[in-house]
Amino acid sequence: MTSHRSLVFLGRTLLVAITGLSLGPAPAQTIGGDPYEAPIRRCRTELAQQPRASLGIASDLLTRSDLPLPVQVMATGCLATAQHVLGDGARASASVERLLTLLHEPTLPPALRAGERLQAAQLLQQMNQVPRAVKLLEQVQADALASGDIGAQISALMAIGLMRGALDDHEGALTYFRQAIALAERLQRPASPGDITLYYNYGYALLVLKRYEEADRALEHAARTATTLGGSEVLLNRIVSHRGDIQRASGHLERAEPLFRQALQWQQTHGDPQGAVVSLQRLARLRLDQKRSADALAYAEQAQALATRGNFMLEIRDGLDLLGEIHSALGDNVAAARDTRQAHAMDRAKARGETIAALAKLQADAARTLPPAAIDASMARADNAGTIAIGLALALTLGAMLVVLHRRRQRRALDLGQRDPLTGLLTRPEAERRMQALFAAAADTAGEADSRCALVLVDVDGFKALNARYGHAAGDRALLALASCLREGCDADDLVARWGSEEFLVVRADTSAAAAFALAAHLRGAVERLRVDAWQGETLALTVSVGVVPFPLFARSAARLQDSMALAERAVHTAGHAGGNAWAGLWGVAGAAAIAAQQVVQDPLQARAQGWVLLDGSDPLLWTHAGRAPAGARPA
Repeated sequence: MTSHRSLVFLGRTLLVAITGLSLGPAPAQTIGGDPYEAPIRRCRTELAQQPRASLGIASDLLTRSDLPLPVQVMATGCLATAQHVLGDGARASASVERLLTLLHEPTLPPALRAGERLQAAQLLQQMNQVPRAVKLLEQVQADALASGDIGAQISALMAIGLMRGALDDHEGALTYFRQAIALAERLQRPASPGDITLYYNYGYALLVLKRYEEADRALEHAARTATTLGGSEVLLNRIVSHRGDIQRASGHLERAEPLFRQALQWQQTHGDPQGAVVSLQRLARLRLDQKRSADALAYAEQAQALATRGNFMLEIRDGLDLLGEIHSALGDNVAAARDTRQAHAMDRAKARGETIAALAKLQADAARTLPPAAIDASMARADNAGTIAIGLALALTLGAMLVVLHRRRQRRALDLGQRDPLTGLLTRPEAERRMQALFAAAADTAGEADSRCALVLVDVDGFKALNARYGHAAGDRALLALASCLREGCDADDLVARWGSEEFLVVRADTSAAAAFALAAHLRGAVERLRVDAWQGETLALTVSVGVVPFPLFARSAARLQDSMALAERAVHTAGHAGGNAWAGLWGVAGAAAIAAQQVVQDPLQARAQGWVLLDGSDPLLWTHAGRAPAGARPA
């Protein structure tokens, strides 16, 4: 059996063989003396071409009772990756758990431990276990910094960028991909598969950000390197699909379709189900652009079924957004509302918040300890050639194949104007579209109980003065903090949107007056506890004026959204008139359906006196103090 020391070199020899770099001759005992080196190498290299072959190799290795620990680790990592690529989510999850258990063994070589931790982190990310993935990244980065291993730090930068992308912060991801690229390029080494990974991920982030010319150049660089080095057909066909999406987004629909079909044919023939899901979703989007909604639905349903079988969580989530838009285009509001509810159920606001905080720490550590411009290229070449080679190989272990197969989360919402670019919340037009679908579904399922949809309008008190005093950057930070607070304070099924410059809207389905008023009070209090960095260490407190009303105003009555929104504005004005940091609620009473909403808007107190509505607020006298003031401009 090969010694642990030999297996350290085995890890380097294997990884170097994959990257195409040379560290000089390997120790004699690793050439022909280790029976596991060749199958492990084949297992890793076949992942990019024939993942079923990798599955067989890893499975065969793991049946052996005398397998050395490092080989067990590498075979288990290869097995987990192959299972995930092939869409066997349950087995992949079990294999990742076995891999994590093995990584706790103290005798494992450090370089191998780092590489497999990165691989496990990527798999956990794809399985929606993002906090666990971040914890692994923290361990990798801490070990790399402690050892001074620049190559491992490059890999950590890559992994942070990938995780940022998974959290839809593609602008933040660019920063770390650029750092990794700059550091690697300063080494002036021959092209390697690690370059494919670096440029591919950089290009993909640019694509999501709609910087199409830059994205195309980066993807061309990755494709050119992949073609030269060979063995990257999965990646090359993914790039074909990306380039088709660039053509579609640029309005060249006739150029996009052949590229999508070329990629899809290869993916279906050669066993790349996750790639096929994305190509099918892109064909559905193309048909939607062509106003062929029925054809779009067929492609989208095929993609969703394939994503579900493979347990590709990110693609399933994207598919729900796509299906919702298609059903809306077809006029099927009930189905669109169902898609929206399922999508909301998958959202992971709490996990996102925890993960972003952890990534912020990782990024701060990386920025503090690894300024690429400060690395002397000649010294790096002389002293760190081996660790850089390992680092790039570890990046490949995340690799051209794994990353290409798993980094497919599409922010179609940004492309379609569905998400506000600052806060990430729904835009007003997209919120209105989803509300119509939600209201239609609620009307179809309405029972005898007096439950309606609640509209909670939130306006930032004194926002213009805040901007004038502290600047727009502080204003943006305040809006970001408020958006995060609203997401955390709402249920997963609630709709949360940026409604105006400093206005936000929360919509909750199937609720009562008491529950809606409690929600308004809860959100007001949560915002009051926020503290935002204003300038040079100064913090500021935020307060809001909140108005809550139902839709429809009266149960089981015909209604218009603009009427309820006018009432919500009236309630917000009432809260603002009381000095802000308040909420005001208005709810139509059953049996008053013949009353026009405009009558209530003009005089809520009279409407209450007539028994038409309930009025409530953070101060019982709030509506009385507001009197009959018109629902015009609110106090600044």
